[in-house]
Amino acid sequence: MASAAAHITETTPLLSSFDPSAQEQADSKNALDSNVGLVLETTWKTESQLLVGYSAPLICTYLLQYFYNLVIILVVSHLGTDELAAVSLGITTMNITGFAVFEGMATSLDTLCAQAYGSVLLLLYIRFAAPWTLQCWPGFTSAAFRNWSSMVKLSFAGAIMTMCEWFAFEILNLSTAYISTAHLAAQSLLSTACVLVWHVPFSASVAVSTRIGHLVGSGALDAARKATSTYAVIFALIGLVDAALFVFALREIFLPFFIEDDRVRVLVEGALPYLAAFQFVDATACCCHGIMRGLGRQAIGGWVIFSVNYAFAVPLALYLELGPPKLELNGMWIALGSGSALLTVAEALVTKWMSWQRAVEDARKREEPVVS
Repeated sequence: MASAAAHITETTPLLSSFDPSAQEQADSKNALDSNVGLVLETTWKTESQLLVGYSAPLICTYLLQYFYNLVIILVVSHLGTDELAAVSLGITTMNITGFAVFEGMATSLDTLCAQAYGSVLLLLYIRFAAPWTLQCWPGFTSAAFRNWSSMVKLSFAGAIMTMCEWFAFEILNLSTAYISTAHLAAQSLLSTACVLVWHVPFSASVAVSTRIGHLVGSGALDAARKATSTYAVIFALIGLVDAALFVFALREIFLPFFIEDDRVRVLVEGALPYLAAFQFVDATACCCHGIMRGLGRQAIGGWVIFSVNYAFAVPLALYLELGPPKLELNGMWIALGSGSALLTVAEALVTKWMSWQRAVEDARKREEPVVS
């Protein structure tokens, strides 16, 4: 270990030069990197185990973070319909002006950290198990302010990608206020429960970004494609489980204990089948988002989301909800589900037709030595 460390400097590339023929040989031999444990020839069992291992702590973290909003909604629901509607407007404003921006910017790390093959180490591991790795870092210098262009580009694209999705959702939340206060209150409860369940596939999609990024960063394209196929099946199963849990939780927990207004109760019960269908297609969309981030294609994902949401889903939702069909909440969720389904198909086609080799080349361009 010490001899290996002697050759490491601050400018040592994280990724070795890419040789397609060497990649094919490595894949055919089922090569395993002993430092980071990334299997270049993968199986569905391996990918399933990795996804569960990566996702479990993320799911717990995101759910605990969201419980703040959940508790607010549940407490206010006992005060009255008007109060619940007012809080819904406040949370909508907070999401759009704050959380969506920063969460979108943070997705750049899903790409950069994952594709920096071999550099993702925990602080405690570095400090206690491998202190020799500190030899390649001379301390905080002015070099920390260089080579930010890749992060800025990915952060901007990620913020646009996230805001396009969140803003469309919040527009439709506000549109229910034009029907009645009861509809806005019902939508507040439905969207809160929907986002709570959404954190399961979203957390898993972050894990997908990490895994796909690792494989792309190492040049293991065959393994990355096999992993993608496995994730598509897993996320479809997650969607089915989410749909069942969503209906059960609302009917057995939310309705009896937290909804006192009969008008709101009827509206929530009527929308449940449509929200269950939405949970399924939204899980598949999360899978596609994660793959796009792992490939470093947030910009393409942003354009796809913008086009689908604002050229199709939002206009259709407003028409079905407020237009002649008068489907109200049901119409809005039908449109959202249709938009998520179209989004899944569009991003799946983009992923299939795009050049994955180009993603590897872009990852290596971003992994350039820091010039002091």
